[in-house]
Amino acid sequence: MGKHLKAALRKLISYIKDWRTFIAFGLSALIVNCWGLPFLLIDAGWSKAVFGTYIAYMCIPFLNLTIPLGILLKRILFRKRGDNDKENVNSVNESSRD
Repeated sequence: MGKHLKAALRKLISYIKDWRTFIAFGLSALIVNCWGLPFLLIDAGWSKAVFGTYIAYMCIPFLNLTIPLGILLKRILFRKRGDNDKENVNSVNESSRD
């Protein structure tokens, strides 16, 4: 079991060390946690109540949306080439050989 745990930790660390992960998680933290900050400047009672309730909800463990949103943003923002792009690259490489 120790080998499986080490392999999983290495995979997790390599995923976290990627610079794309920092960008995606930074954007997700801004989206999830900072959307209500302008409402605090409005100084309306209802806006402070709504944002305060939301922040209290986000402090509950396992209900935070930052991690799943960060993973989703990383997949959306930093996609690899699709199959269509690979076919175009292969056709360019074949035509350059001629």
